[in-house]
Amino acid sequence: MQRLQTLTPASRAEHRYAWLRQNVLPGRVVSQGRSAKRLFIVLNATGEKVTAMRDDGQGATFELSRVNRVYEQIYRLRDETIEQAFFDVYEGKNKPLNEPKPAYKNSTDGAFEILNSAMQRLTVGFGNDTVAMLAESIRSVEKVEQIERDIEFLKEEIWQPFESRAKVLDHFGYLDFVTETITDSGKWLADVRVDKPLLVGEALRRGLFEKLQVSTAAGFMASVAADADRSYGEMRCSNRMMDIVEEFDHVLVEVGSVEMKFGIPPVEDINLSAAAVAEAWANGWEWERLVERTGAEEGDLVRLLSRTGEALLQLSKLRDANKAAADIADAASEAILREPVR
Repeated sequence: MQRLQTLTPASRAEHRYAWLRQNVLPGRVVSQGRSAKRLFIVLNATGEKVTAMRDDGQGATFELSRVNRVYEQIYRLRDETIEQAFFDVYEGKNKPLNEPKPAYKNSTDGAFEILNSAMQRLTVGFGNDTVAMLAESIRSVEKVEQIERDIEFLKEEIWQPFESRAKVLDHFGYLDFVTETITDSGKWLADVRVDKPLLVGEALRRGLFEKLQVSTAAGFMASVAADADRSYGEMRCSNRMMDIVEEFDHVLVEVGSVEMKFGIPPVEDINLSAAAVAEAWANGWEWERLVERTGAEEGDLVRLLSRTGEALLQLSKLRDANKAAADIADAASEAILREPVR
């Protein structure tokens, strides 16, 4: 049993927390919160608390687990170097560290290979000589131990993540974990076939989407649908769009905190450069102007806006659950899915 326990991988949350303790150091720039809009330079990191200075000069204290990105370079804590530290991030001269994944996360296919291997070992000879197969299994203690280890690994890889996500959905009322039933909210959430459905579902349920205009609805969906680390140029969101992002940040923080509680790595950041692109396009910008202002590849822009338009079309189907949000999504999809995106 002791040997088996030493082989059981630590949870994702434990891996991430250990990585943060090792890398969140005085003099490093970090982002905090799920939307990662504001930067901080670490002044001190002791235990679970981080003391830092914001990019606007204000002091801040927050939990280590709230750290999002950690940037590579370490600066001396002097006025002139602190200011330079923030500029280096804005200008792309200081890149975020790559957060390593647990070693056992190399491939999804690996779990199925192990499962197939275990099944083959258990069924070798079955049907030809059952007694001989059982006798061989009893004699081969090492083989049985290997199968036990494989089962433990599969529990960690497949069942425990599934169970953890179910508990997150239970927390937000989309299913009842104890009775294994889907709630009414869970039924319409199942129809939200978009990226990050829990985040979008919470935005819908809290009435955030109903406050949006056509352009901000397009920007919001693009920010969620786009890959977090892909840049679509240097365009900025409008103040109205940033107000929506600020409000949505509360959803990001709450969902991320619950996910961390159950050992699930929080969802990636939203993409503000994607939001700016979709907002401008939905506001009626000409294609040539959009391409020129962003400096992005036309193919990348088409893919982003197509993905955004498809997500909005999915939301427009939720008329029974939320007619107001569906109407806004429908109008926003029309504004997005025009030539050459169509």
